[in-house]
Formats: sequence, C-alpha cells, structure tokens
Amino acid sequence: NYSISVIGEVKNVGVYNPKRKITTIGIVALAGGFTKYASRSKVKIFRNENGEYKVIEINIEKILKKKDMSIDIILKSGDIVFVPTRAL
Repeated sequence: NYSISVIGEVKNVGVYNPKRKITTIGIVALAGGFTKYASRSKVKIFRNENGEYKVIEINIEKILKKKDMSIDIILKSGDIVFVPTRAL
C-alpha cells in the first residue's frame, strides 16, 4: 500500500494513498495546496532508509518559477512531506 504523510502548512494535513507514484508538488496539491503561511522554498521530505531518516530539502517555489518539473522528487511509500511555516 503506497502511502505518503503530509504535515505542516498545507490545507489538509493527513496520510494519502495515491493510486500511482506521485511527486512532491503532486502530493501538496492532493493535500489542498499550501496555506498562506507556507515556506514553499524549504519543504522537507523525511525518508526512512534502513531504519534511519534521511532528510531531503526541496525548493518547490523554484521548481514552479522555472516550470522545471524534472527537479521535483518522486515520493516513496512511507515518506513524510513537511511544509514549514515561513518567517513572518
């Protein structure tokens, strides 16, 4: 069962079970998009690799500005996507 958790500054925090592989931007969209407080440039993916969490930082703002989806990351089952609050 392919499941991704999305936490932080998205409209609908939760665990999602997309039917096929999905990218970071895709899962944020599935979670209703960013809140107005989201830091789109410091999104983090926590990935469990052999019992240790690896942190991958992704700048979604840069991907969207450049319209370069090739640098988006395909998520693995069990990944946790964290959208932090931007500095106000």
